[in-house]
Amino acid sequence: MAFNTTSGGSSYYLKWQLIPLQVVFNTTSWRIPVTTGADGTVQLRLVNFNGMDNGITNAPYDSQSYTVDKTPPAITISAPSVTTINAGAGSVTYNVTYTDANFNSSTLQASNITLNKTGADGVVEVSGTGLTRTVTISNITGSGSLGISINANTASDVVANSAAAAGPSATFNVTVPPVTLQSLTRLEETITRSSRATYLAVFSGSVTGLTANNFSLTTTTTGASVSELETEDNTNWYIHVNTGTDGNIQLNLANSTGLSAPVSNTLPFTGEVFTIDKTKPTITISAPSVSTISAGAGSVTYTVTYADAHFDSSMLESGYVDLIQTGTASGDVAVSSGSGTTRTVTISNISGSGTLGISIKANSALDVVSNSAAAAGPSATFNVVTPVEVQSLYGAGDTFTNAASINYRAIFSGPVTGVTAGNFSLATTTGASIGTPTTDDNLIWSIPITTGTDGTFQLSLINATGLSSPITTTLPFNGSTYTIDKTGPAITIGAPSASTISPGAGTVTYAVDYSDPNFNTSTLAVGDINLIKTGTANGEIAVAGLEAHKVVTIDNITGSGTLSISINANTAVDWAGNNSPAAGPSATFDVVSIPVITFSAFSPATYGDDNIDLNATSDYNGTPVTYSSDNTDVATITGDGKVHIVAAGTVNITASQAGDGSHSAAADVVKLLTINQAPLTITANNKTKVYGAARPPLTASYSGFVNGETAADIDIPPMLSTTATAGSSVAGSPYTITATG
Repeated sequence: MAFNTTSGGSSYYLKWQLIPLQVVFNTTSWRIPVTTGADGTVQLRLVNFNGMDNGITNAPYDSQSYTVDKTPPAITISAPSVTTINAGAGSVTYNVTYTDANFNSSTLQASNITLNKTGADGVVEVSGTGLTRTVTISNITGSGSLGISINANTASDVVANSAAAAGPSATFNVTVPPVTLQSLTRLEETITRSSRATYLAVFSGSVTGLTANNFSLTTTTTGASVSELETEDNTNWYIHVNTGTDGNIQLNLANSTGLSAPVSNTLPFTGEVFTIDKTKPTITISAPSVSTISAGAGSVTYTVTYADAHFDSSMLESGYVDLIQTGTASGDVAVSSGSGTTRTVTISNISGSGTLGISIKANSALDVVSNSAAAAGPSATFNVVTPVEVQSLYGAGDTFTNAASINYRAIFSGPVTGVTAGNFSLATTTGASIGTPTTDDNLIWSIPITTGTDGTFQLSLINATGLSSPITTTLPFNGSTYTIDKTGPAITIGAPSASTISPGAGTVTYAVDYSDPNFNTSTLAVGDINLIKTGTANGEIAVAGLEAHKVVTIDNITGSGTLSISINANTAVDWAGNNSPAAGPSATFDVVSIPVITFSAFSPATYGDDNIDLNATSDYNGTPVTYSSDNTDVATITGDGKVHIVAAGTVNITASQAGDGSHSAAADVVKLLTINQAPLTITANNKTKVYGAARPPLTASYSGFVNGETAADIDIPPMLSTTATAGSSVAGSPYTITATG
């Protein structure tokens, strides 16, 4: 007999043959083993009774159906109920779902669950029935992430397939609750000179991990740094700062890196400002109120100024002031009470001679953080001297000079040292300058002056700066005035009286003027004048006129070319002895001949005549004779120099000759040319007509046209007339035709 199976309750039979081995228990009961295969249903069918001793009457015969289940229950772990939670803020749950068509039961409990953790922790609990369990993680601590995994064998189906392990699940983040930085305040006074300042940072909750790296300093000092941090309760932190040099420092919480809890404040969080002042008040002692004073002439003051941004007070009194003396100079010191940062030190009852100055001892002032002023000085000194007078200030030699330098002499009533050019001034129009004063006895000082250019100057003693003794004379003390004249008389040669002259036609003059405010005399003579000639031109020179104004005359002029003059140096002198320079050359004038044109009168011409030759001549052949017409409607000049008749009338023909380097232009010669009309003969033409017929048109013939003209060129045609009419008799012939016009 044979069997086959159906699978999964389908209506078709499997194509594989099952159980080739048949085991016989007895002739009525048979055991047929079946290999089950994959999940599904299996049913055995007796399909025939081939080979059996007895036939089966009810074949085919189906057995009962079996369900095959070899798959364990599947586990699904949901996402966590939250993705982030603060430590201690509650619990997080996962839903665990079993899936199996033949599910039996679950034994899931907390011990079957592995807590996957990084930096965080919690307590696991399990609840639920049936296919679903809830895994709850509570008592969450730390900071990091948490998730779960489920061990194997936490559930089974009805055929004892056990669930496999599951996970890891998705994780959730565990964070620490943020804290707030409530204040960051200084623990000392705003201004301090301490090398270490302390800030107090107060947080709303416990914070650990706070280091110097979490802070920054905003500072105008150098060398400031965060040195160390202290706390007893992790809420109040003491931050010590090395203050560095003078300036401002401000501590800031810059970041929360490494802290056990995040900071809710916007960072940086700025703290209060410390002002660091480690500098002592400085002292400036002014220059003395005078640089020199005569013994017994009064008092001298110094202004003492303290400088400190945080100045507090000054204790300056005479006991803090040392008087520095040289020579026999001495005086009494007093200090004004003053206020603020300024005090006045007065030295009075001054006696002797020498110098006096002051210095100030240390600790004469404090700032608000008790930095005490250092010592100051010595100050600039002032001279204690015996006064003198200026007796005279004059120049050696003539005050009217052309010298390059002169010397003034300053005479004092007593010895004086320290005289320099800076004690003097020059009122000058010359650009003069003062040299270095010198002396042999300190009573008479020689002051050299470089005189400069022309003009005047006056030396004055204007101050006693740097002198060893004060001057009782009222300053400025003015010396004598010098007039400097280093320029000789200037010479101006005027233009020639004529720019052109013909030989023998007269004289040409030049005006020669000397200019000098200090003019003395002129010695100009013929021998001092040079006649400058070109070509063959020549002449004779004469000189006349007053001292500063001369007239040079050139007479007996011959030849052709140009003439001009120049004047030698030293023909005049001024009162300072300066001689005149040479002058010239002057402007030139031309010596030229004037050509003469000979031009014959014209004979009358007639319209239509040929071109007329022109025959003007000149006694100079250096330039051509040219012609022009003043009425080109009557006649023109041709390119080859002839008169071309244009119409009847009159016209002036001018002969001209241009000048050149040796001759002037010739005088124009004008000749009148008369052009008569050409005769024109008009003859009436003979006409014939039949009696009674109309008179034929009357016509005329012309003779005498010239230049290609015809009757068409006549402006007003002639009038033709006759006494003959259409009715005139034959007996009266011939009739006359008359032309008029």
